Amino acid sequence: MAGRTVSKKLQMIFPFVLIGLIILGCTGYNNATHGTCGNFDTVISGNGSRGFVTTYHWSGNPNDDVITVPDTDGNGADIVKLGGYFGTGVPAMFEVEGPKCKYGYLGTDASQYEVPVEFKDQIFTLRIGEKINEINSNLYLEGQADPFPYIGVEQADGSVVFYRVLFHVECDAKNTEFYSKDGQLFLKEDNSLVRSLPYEQDVQ
Repeated sequence: MAGRTVSKKLQMIFPFVLIGLIILGCTGYNNATHGTCGNFDTVISGNGSRGFVTTYHWSGNPNDDVITVPDTDGNGADIVKLGGYFGTGVPAMFEVEGPKCKYGYLGTDASQYEVPVEFKDQIFTLRIGEKINEINSNLYLEGQADPFPYIGVEQADGSVVFYRVLFHVECDAKNTEFYSKDGQLFLKEDNSLVRSLPYEQDVQ
């Protein structure tokens, strides 16, 4: 009888344990620490074993066009994601930011701006290593009238150049989740295109 009672208790408790594990698996990084690695902001798990990169801080120089995702944070944590969630599911998406600019993007109609503006494409080579297994980004909002991110960079003469962010992706051949082809990123599982990133082909 005692054995049956314990078994029934386990059966009652198990669903709650399972739900708890699912919640932790979805949110994770409950005791995460925030830091930096090169030009990236990072979120590192409480035990320091793994983490993800969030914002890439671009210099605003169009010749600075290579973004290499680090394999580790330099302190022993493997970088396994571009963007992710921490705490109780707080999003920290992968994005690219430029220098501070007084003027936000209002569209490609130059008459909407108080200063002279130009619009240019900025194609970054995005290099992804073998450890990346997840992409969390809203850089490309498919279905929107203007789905691309733009970064405003103030010039010495007071004008602003708005750079449209595009990627040419290079993925390490040893990566088990993704592969790159013709500058785009695909899932190995079903060969589907990772659609949350803006590619140079999207404007061709």
